[in-house]
Amino acid sequence: MPQPQPMVAPEQMYADLNRQECHNSLREGVMAQRQRAAEAARGKWNATQKETVPPDQPVNYLEQPSPANPEVTARQYNRKLYDHWISTWLKNAALNYASFPFAQADRCQNCGKTVPGAAYINGVQQLMLTEHGPCVIAGAGPSLDRNLKDLLKCDPIPPVFCSISNLRPFLAHGIKPAYVMAYDAGHGLARYIIDPPGMVEKTADLHLIAATTTSPELLAMWRGRITWFNCYDDSGGDYFWFLTHALPIFFPNVGTLPNTGCVLTAQMMMAAHLGYKPLLLVGADLSYPDMVSRCTDYKPVKGQWVAVPPPPERIPPKQLLVDYKGIKTRGTDMNYKAGLENRVEVLRREGAMVYNCSGSGIVEIQNCSIKEALSYGINS
Repeated sequence: MPQPQPMVAPEQMYADLNRQECHNSLREGVMAQRQRAAEAARGKWNATQKETVPPDQPVNYLEQPSPANPEVTARQYNRKLYDHWISTWLKNAALNYASFPFAQADRCQNCGKTVPGAAYINGVQQLMLTEHGPCVIAGAGPSLDRNLKDLLKCDPIPPVFCSISNLRPFLAHGIKPAYVMAYDAGHGLARYIIDPPGMVEKTADLHLIAATTTSPELLAMWRGRITWFNCYDDSGGDYFWFLTHALPIFFPNVGTLPNTGCVLTAQMMMAAHLGYKPLLLVGADLSYPDMVSRCTDYKPVKGQWVAVPPPPERIPPKQLLVDYKGIKTRGTDMNYKAGLENRVEVLRREGAMVYNCSGSGIVEIQNCSIKEALSYGINS
């Protein structure tokens, strides 16, 4: 049985590794491999084709004014966010590194240095294109209350991909998600598992897809299967280097996911990576109808699920509240909207359709009901 590696400070993890030597297009290689597999699955790949990958996003997307703060570009806005989170990512990665199931020590193929773990036991790379058919991608917006009722009318209920923050509403309605995503690095994420007594035990038969930088407290409490992934970002700077280059050295061969900043978008991209299509968005409001931003929550009390209505949203004074086509939302959610719609276009070019079945909100992609989207999937 592999022994956990001793915990080391993040700066010691990669202080002696040459960045250039160790990472000769690591991310590009992973993306090219994924693209070839997707093309092969659709019977379109020809070995004589030039090995190129469509761009992850339009060239000018990051250079446009940020919807969250039009005074700066999206790239500059993202840099500010990453400056805020880098210390948390470093701490979480160090703690998670200590408990990872390494296979064995091996040498870096690029520089020859000994690095821990030729492979991991559970990484999303192993799950690539293992699923098929439609999948529900669940946000935690107010529309999820209505969407859950519509899902219960489906026979069968399609696989559900939710997050930690909206897991309890699905369990309360008797719907077991196929996958649960832990994407955020904040330590408050664990409260959704630790707060209600008995919730930890309910994770025993649930499959968690977790970022290597996510909350160690949450991961320590999870009783079910955990599959890992690294985030990457290629926009420049030390924090981008940490995501794109350092993480693959110390958590190799687990697979990658673009750092989208929004767990809803991350779930959508991961579901496409697994092979699901079409993708049905529910609870994807990204807005504040009646100043409420979340769905009804639930807590187990004496063996029964008890509804906990969401309180009115308290918008921090520094948050920009805007009116978008008569709908109240935050500047931050406008940023999420732009990123989500951008990734939808990427998936569309790769052959995966995405439908917004929320019934409300500001996301402007093809809108339809859950029933209609499922019929499109059958006929496509």
